Amino acid sequence: MKNNSGKKERYFILARQVIYLCIFIAAIIGFIVSITKSTTLLTIFVLPLICILSFFLFLHSLLLSCKVYKYKEKTIIVYAGHWNHYIKVNDMLLDEHRSFTKWFTIHLSGICDGDIFEAKITNFGRISLKINNQLYKQK
Repeated sequence: MKNNSGKKERYFILARQVIYLCIFIAAIIGFIVSITKSTTLLTIFVLPLICILSFFLFLHSLLLSCKVYKYKEKTIIVYAGHWNHYIKVNDMLLDEHRSFTKWFTIHLSGICDGDIFEAKITNFGRISLKINNQLYKQK
């Protein structure tokens, strides 16, 4: 088993957060520069809308999460992304949920080698894992 399980998901989350932060900063700078030069329809309506949209994209990227658990020589990855949420055991996909937003709690479950894995992802990106109907906490 690889030691770097879950690194791909964590790098993806970090990359999304950095990209959306850069877009937000660029939108703010563009708005400030354009408002000091001239007042047009673009600077009054469009650029503030882009700033607000990029701010909410950045906030939403802060809710992305990934947890890696170890259980009986198994590596369990629970990933909560923007539109893709899944649970993997030893790089085998057990369950996947795709949605545009996380308005409600997402439940993922699957069976691997006789063990029942159930993950719960809240709309704020909090992840909890149950194994064989018992809450599992990483030690």
